[in-house]
Amino acid sequence: MSSPESVVVEDTLSAYKRALQIQAELLKESEEKNRLLYGRYEKLKQKIDELNERVDEKLAEFENHKNKLKELIDRIEMIESKIKKS
Repeated sequence: MSSPESVVVEDTLSAYKRALQIQAELLKESEEKNRLLYGRYEKLKQKIDELNERVDEKLAEFENHKNKLKELIDRIEMIESKIKKS
């Protein structure tokens, strides 16, 4: 027969073993969730980078149009000035 102390030790060991199993399961779930979240993060980061690139392109286009508009305004003012002088 088992002594009461050995039963307590066996129960304690069994409880620790189960606790370690639960921790391992939780760790595995956490790792899977982290991998999923990291994958989502990478996709979002890529989309943000693409959007930033498009914004930079649009800003460059805007700057180009702004410069062309300024040139046109300068030409119009020069023509107006010539017309007023004549």
